[in-house]
Amino acid sequence: MTAHEPRLAVELEFLSEDPADRDIARSYWEVDEEGNWKRPVREITASAGITQTTLTQRLREIVVARDPEILCGDCGLGTTVASRSEFDQNKRYTTLTTLTCKDCRLAKEEAEKLAATERQHRLVEEITNRYGYRDRDPIAVEELSLREVVTLLALFRNPIEPVCEPRG
Repeated sequence: MTAHEPRLAVELEFLSEDPADRDIARSYWEVDEEGNWKRPVREITASAGITQTTLTQRLREIVVARDPEILCGDCGLGTTVASRSEFDQNKRYTTLTTLTCKDCRLAKEEAEKLAATERQHRLVEEITNRYGYRDRDPIAVEELSLREVVTLLALFRNPIEPVCEPRG
């Protein structure tokens, strides 16, 4: 870091080549010698001529910010942070737990969804194999025995409805 480079709280991976975008990101993540945020957000938005909502949105589009001090428990890279408040929150809670970066969390969620889908398919296959289900022509009601008809009625009848309507 040279004397004129800002001191940043995070490592920045720029997604934009625009110098104005890069300056906004550097201003947002710059810290002073004590590690406090150098500029308030309202100062950054005023100098850029944008709202705080626009700043938040633009930061997501122009830069990936990684905290080099808090490593992901899965991949070992610095955890990504989207905002100063998330950065500060991570600093408070990392003494209690390890963090997982967004990419690793998304990969885990995707793997869990895939595993759930596979379990569902195995269950359907097992039921199909056990009970021999296969597409058949509809059964004619006349071919059912009295026992089968009563069983079907018991299965599909609403238990709250009376079987017979009282005559009045």
